[in-house]
Amino acid sequence: MSRAAHTYNVPKSTLSHHLQRLEDALQVQLFVRKSRGLELTDAGREYLDNCTAIFDSCENAASAAQRAHSSISGSVGVIASSEFGTAIIGAAAHFLLRDNPTST
Repeated sequence: MSRAAHTYNVPKSTLSHHLQRLEDALQVQLFVRKSRGLELTDAGREYLDNCTAIFDSCENAASAAQRAHSSISGSVGVIASSEFGTAIIGAAAHFLLRDNPTST
């Protein structure tokens, strides 16, 4: 509890109060209070695992939205000699299409 209070710059009593309110709201004991700190109960471990999955899903959704926003779209026109096109443009187009596949 002390480490969490220090990490998040929140008084230990506030954290304790919030944990108690959470347990009251869920009507389940999430922690066993011991002289050397807190220990998760089985219900607490299950709750933590499910909350972790929810947060991971939210992070994945945010990342997907950011990728969709930053994707490349449109067409590119290039005029170049055949040697330049073969040596440079072909390889660049290959990498561009590999990293940004199209639906067509």
